[in-house]
Amino acid sequence: MNAQLLKFAARRVIEGGVHLRRLGPSSDKRLVILPNGPATGSNLLWGRELAIELRRIGWRVIVIPPELDLVQRRRVIAAEKPHAILMIKGRHPLNRPSLYPDVPTVFVLDDADYLLPDEAQQTVDCCRESVAVLAGNRVTADWARQHNANVEVVWVSHPVPNRPVRTANRERRDVVAWAHAAPWRYPIEAQFVHDVVLGVAQRRSFEFWLYGSRFAGEWDSYVEPLRKAGVTVRVLDFRRSYRSYLRSLQHVAVGLHPVCLANPYSHGKSFGKALSYLASDVAVVTHDVLDHAQFFRHGVNGMTPNSVEGFVDAVGQLLDDRDLRQSLVENGRSDFIDRLSTPVAAQKVDDVLRNRVTCTPSF
Repeated sequence: MNAQLLKFAARRVIEGGVHLRRLGPSSDKRLVILPNGPATGSNLLWGRELAIELRRIGWRVIVIPPELDLVQRRRVIAAEKPHAILMIKGRHPLNRPSLYPDVPTVFVLDDADYLLPDEAQQTVDCCRESVAVLAGNRVTADWARQHNANVEVVWVSHPVPNRPVRTANRERRDVVAWAHAAPWRYPIEAQFVHDVVLGVAQRRSFEFWLYGSRFAGEWDSYVEPLRKAGVTVRVLDFRRSYRSYLRSLQHVAVGLHPVCLANPYSHGKSFGKALSYLASDVAVVTHDVLDHAQFFRHGVNGMTPNSVEGFVDAVGQLLDDRDLRQSLVENGRSDFIDRLSTPVAAQKVDDVLRNRVTCTPSF
């Protein structure tokens, strides 16, 4: 059996699984979600996790896997008869509202993809052809309003863990982490973190965990100066399961989340891996930029310096003061549940769908 036939058979099996899931409870509020890739990162949080919460408030939600071709997608949509499509970014070649003209599309834009040469026109088209746009922060919202009159800021969310963390933050070892899915794509932020770690190393001993390595040895030139400075460095592969990633964060005391505006693409960022820090009771140190100023309160639920020296001071203070770390994570968890958790985002998406999408009278 050749490779093309195997792919065809695999897509058929995947489609069969989608139709089996369609055997679930019916509803007069029906939604199809189109991710742009595998269930990781934004696709996980805007896809499967959001679908779970929308179902809890009465929606029937079908997530169509990215492997399905256009004929299969249209077949599922025709059978499901959704009131709307929630389209996560335009990176997938079949994530185009014009391909599904009979169903209103709500487009999710939670990155500055309009700055990427290969994604710019697709992003413009998706905004123009959708009935509404959900923007990840105020900057992306302002850009999207050039192409769509109905734009709402909805911060990317994270589910609330169903189990308490195993180790209270004040009891954790002196571990500082930079958890990033693709740090090699952000050289400005990577250099910033490098400088921060070296600065902290001049004051005290600690362990630094770097997430996101794709293969062994890739980060040798990056971590060698850190190890020479006396820092114990651990490189963790981000490709393992998201659940194991969250478990690993329960050993981390301080999490770095730099957002360097010298990088134009970073203007589209919202809370990123700060979400997993908050969900895992990790004390967050981040820049006071973009929408962070609307959530983080310096010294209350996080630390928000805006320079290498400020980060060094904040990290050193948190490593030295366990009670301060514990206070930050307790306040951070409460604010996270109230403002950044998936149930909160689901309610906002529900409001947008009700106000912007024309559905049946029963809706």
